[in-house]
Amino acid sequence: MTVEFSLRSVETALRSQGQRPIDMPESRQETRQETTQATTPIERLDQTTAALEIRVLGEFAVLRNGEPVELPPSRKTRALLAYLAVLERSQQRERLCRMFWDLPDDPRGALRWSLTKIRAIVNGDGQDRLVTDRNSVALRSQAIALDLRPVKALAMRGVAELATSELEAGAALLRGGFLEDLSLPRCPEFEAWRTSHHNELDLIKARFLQALIERLAGEPARALPYAHALLALHPKDAELAAAVQALADRARGEAVSMPFPQPTAAPVSPEPAIAVESAAADAERKHVTVLSIEIVSPLHAFASMDPELVAQQMDPLLESTIAIIERHGGIIAASADTGVTAVFGALPSGEHHAVVACRAALLLKATIEPQSQGSVRLRAGLDTGEVMVRRRRHGAAELIEVTGAAVRAATRLARSLRRGALAATERTHAAVAGLVGMARLARADFPGFDRDQRAYELQSADAQR
Repeated sequence: MTVEFSLRSVETALRSQGQRPIDMPESRQETRQETTQATTPIERLDQTTAALEIRVLGEFAVLRNGEPVELPPSRKTRALLAYLAVLERSQQRERLCRMFWDLPDDPRGALRWSLTKIRAIVNGDGQDRLVTDRNSVALRSQAIALDLRPVKALAMRGVAELATSELEAGAALLRGGFLEDLSLPRCPEFEAWRTSHHNELDLIKARFLQALIERLAGEPARALPYAHALLALHPKDAELAAAVQALADRARGEAVSMPFPQPTAAPVSPEPAIAVESAAADAERKHVTVLSIEIVSPLHAFASMDPELVAQQMDPLLESTIAIIERHGGIIAASADTGVTAVFGALPSGEHHAVVACRAALLLKATIEPQSQGSVRLRAGLDTGEVMVRRRRHGAAELIEVTGAAVRAATRLARSLRRGALAATERTHAAVAGLVGMARLARADFPGFDRDQRAYELQSADAQR
């Protein structure tokens, strides 16, 4: 069955809500030859190496060297900083006073107070990023990284010219509404500006999602979260809802028609090196979600216990862990005394592998910790991306080897956690498209992970509201 998605009804509905169209090329390619390297990698779209980063997609945030900066409680001060960062040009003081403090009580004094707070946030590292004089105010945009710039750069090129990896990166950047936590109903000029950008970015996101669904037509399980995200932009569109349901049915049908993965057998006895077949045999590239699990003792008792006693305690827990993973369609890629690495998505399923992996992780925590009678804690890291899956034969046994950045990121995230949390990277957070309840994890909870990356704690198997 061929499922077709049309943006026409979505765009018509968005315009009816006051959203204006964006100037983007309409042409699409029905078939596209993907290159191994994108023309302009998403990581290079923002050329700045500035230590200061401002995020306006989703909740407003400022980071310095990857660490969140404490912002003033004044919503108008935060909104003013966001406004100056996005416009990237000088603004007259009179206009800013009219926009934020159109009151008789000394608006210029209120502006000066806010600028003092902003100066403390953005200046530093020997750079004066806030530039003011008697009449105007500006931020030096070249000294600030802004998450909106890569999205604009992608949109200007048009979806037909973008590689699939760039579209996925763009969809991930559009993780939330424009300044979604900075609505100022009593500042109508600012609110009109904020709403305009929010609506425009919704249309960009819809185009990215539409293109991804078309590109991934042959991989319904991978396309499904993007279809759900598109439906979330216009939930009352019955035609779109039917198309999403058809895509889910197709993914489920493919999962039913595929053989269920068998548990990986361990080698019975050492074999000569000559018995190992070619490492390149049966190697393939897969888009998957990796779940790295660590079962730890809160009192670090395992380090001083006899290995045989550790095995007696851990073996039943590891058996339960492996059973839950395989019941959710996961494949065990590696196992150790106190942990397991699993891969979801090597075979199609009715839901996106990121959603299945997250729900498996939640069930694991709810099962393993009570089974141990409180003697252990389970922590886990999840990441989504491309890996290489190789099936190797060693004598009569088949071994599965999974390598790639997603494996390393999931493992690093799990090991960086300071408590028994289930943490997902930004890529997994974007892939689940709100179908799993998550909350942003405080940097203090995962200090050893990449400083410029966010992480999200899994909270429930239900969709976020």
